[in-house]
Amino acid sequence: MAEKRSIFEEVGEDTKPTHAPKGGVIDGARRGARRAIRGWLMALFALVVLMIAVGGLTRLTDSGLSITEWRPVTGALPPMSA
Repeated sequence: MAEKRSIFEEVGEDTKPTHAPKGGVIDGARRGARRAIRGWLMALFALVVLMIAVGGLTRLTDSGLSITEWRPVTGALPPMSA
């Protein structure tokens, strides 16, 4: 076995590091993962812009209160009372 290392090591300016730190770990990530995240964020951005546009169009045409009672399931389910 190799020589047992001490818990406390002397560190000073006169000692040189044995190896350089590895750089570019983040840049070395898979390109596919970044592309997928970029696509997901772009899709979310497009959906938010679409929601804002539809809301603005609804507001400008005063059609927001055109459906005061909307019951899409009425008649599709049988009555729940016996």
